[in-house]
Amino acid sequence: MTDSDALNGRDETEETSLVERKLFWTRMDKFLAVFGALINLGHGVETYLPGVITQQISCVTELSEWQEGTLDCILYITLAVALVVSGPISDWFGRRELLLFSLYLSVLSTVVCAIVADYYLLLLSRALIGICIGLSFSTCLVMIAELASEKAIQHDILMITSIMYAIGGVWSAGLGYLLLDLVGWRIFILLTSIPLFIPPIFMLHFIFVGTAGQQMQDEQNQDIPKGTMNVPNFVARTVKLGLFDGMTTFQGWLTILLVPAMIQMLKIKKAEPNSDCSVTVTKGPELLLLGIVTLASAFGMLFRHLIRNMLSFRKSQVIAALLNVVAFTAMLEVGKKSLVVIVLSNFVVKFLYGFSMMAHTYILADIDYFGTGNFALGSGISSAMGTAGGVFGTAMVAFTPMSYVIITALVISALNIPLVLSMSEVKLN
Repeated sequence: MTDSDALNGRDETEETSLVERKLFWTRMDKFLAVFGALINLGHGVETYLPGVITQQISCVTELSEWQEGTLDCILYITLAVALVVSGPISDWFGRRELLLFSLYLSVLSTVVCAIVADYYLLLLSRALIGICIGLSFSTCLVMIAELASEKAIQHDILMITSIMYAIGGVWSAGLGYLLLDLVGWRIFILLTSIPLFIPPIFMLHFIFVGTAGQQMQDEQNQDIPKGTMNVPNFVARTVKLGLFDGMTTFQGWLTILLVPAMIQMLKIKKAEPNSDCSVTVTKGPELLLLGIVTLASAFGMLFRHLIRNMLSFRKSQVIAALLNVVAFTAMLEVGKKSLVVIVLSNFVVKFLYGFSMMAHTYILADIDYFGTGNFALGSGISSAMGTAGGVFGTAMVAFTPMSYVIITALVISALNIPLVLSMSEVKLN
């Protein structure tokens, strides 16, 4: 064998070893995937819970229309605020400590929400749960970005955790269809998210403490000023990603339109004070169909993950925006006359929401996009802007005519095209 052959053979061996190393999941990677999946499953349940239980709460406690709308929106408002401050707080006190605080507070707030009789205490408990989700959502994502062994594995973990968030919405709607009228909203709240948050608490206490990964993260948090990597146009990058997230979330959360449309078209009696709450909107096919539509986002996330190396970010998102325009146009023109069009158009919108949110999550977890020093801050602010878009959409649905909401979504879909084309900083396939 010549020296050249030996050298080529060594190069091939090194290349093969490198590929194998990139595909090898460490124990920490597996822990992160399980931990992130449980956290996001709980977040998905809590995020979709207002759309499932508010009708019955309004019926049982005889809330006014304004009180019902406020109860619907309060979780998303406090969630957005908490996302902004989660980055700096996790830098100061540590990712693990903030996650433990948010999970314990979430369990406590859920118990309070289930037992209180006063409307304002109920509102406060839902607001606290929104804060808990906001504190842990961005922190969990940052921890995955910092501790995953390889970027390819990090993307796989993010795909798993994102799909679990979508499944959380399906879980919430499906359990609502099966159990809500059977056990009542108080017991239903206890059965939904608390069982999902207990295992992550144990993992934080017994797995992530004292590990090499945790020690590395603690050192990074303490030494950030020494190794800061500042990227150009940090503010512009953060704002553009936040606007992209806001527009996407606004569109995705509009599947809430499915419920009032079906109430009208399927002649389902809407919950009102002094009415029989067992025969209202909480019992019927609308929650089951809402769960099916919500599942479309999981398919969109999986599809984006599978084609991530085939189509560039800007091309794929321009196509998604154009398809959203078509879906909302169909919803506006034919939706009032056809239940099939309502379901299919909402399914397409939710699929595209999952498709775009998967790309957004990859960017959100990209340390190089924000820079090491501003990573937690930038990801938190961008996520908060996205939640603000969802809050805006929820408020429009609650307080404005449906046609206005659809027209607004159509315009936002069109505006998303020039925004995506301007995001040249994104180096994501």
